[in-house]
Amino acid sequence: MLPLRVLALTSLLASTANAQSFSVSRPASLAGRNALSAQIGFQAGLGGSTPGGFKVFFDYSRHLRGIVWWNLEVNPTFGAGSPGTICYDRFGYAYPCGPGFSGNGHAIDFLSGVKLKIPAPRVPLVGYLSIDGGLVGLVGRPYYDDGVALIFRPGGGFKYFVTPHIGVGAEVNIGIGPAFHSATCSTCSNARTDVYGTFEFATGAELVL
Repeated sequence: MLPLRVLALTSLLASTANAQSFSVSRPASLAGRNALSAQIGFQAGLGGSTPGGFKVFFDYSRHLRGIVWWNLEVNPTFGAGSPGTICYDRFGYAYPCGPGFSGNGHAIDFLSGVKLKIPAPRVPLVGYLSIDGGLVGLVGRPYYDDGVALIFRPGGGFKYFVTPHIGVGAEVNIGIGPAFHSATCSTCSNARTDVYGTFEFATGAELVL
């Protein structure tokens, strides 16, 4: 009987040790130096001629040191609906503008920056803050005044790791900067600059390798 009790106790201690090891390693589930993320959500325009609609978020992160990760993003936005408001420039030419989800064309972000990833101490949850900046291409504008924006975009979110390497969660971001629009026709002289402002929400998954 004694050997059986010893064996049972040994098995119990081993399983407890394995459980403790797993619970400790999961919060540190940033076991790799590379992270790939894919998310879906929306972008709402905060004014000017900012497109608003369905948005897809792709980013790659590389661990640098401590909680600091370098981040690279490519995020297309597909404008929805009809122009919310029609504005006129100083020459009297019309162009779509206004906040919200309006058909002000489409956009694609090319951004780079840093993420500060902060694992929770006792659960497999990682919160993060991001500071990105870069260029946004503006295409498919109803009045042909396509252009480019230069934006600064802070944000933050979380990922809950359902396995040591796969996390799911959500994030919000706010972008702001100048947008430079081309003239609406080859003989027009109405190129202009306005404010590009966004509110973004995304939800999806991250893979750490």
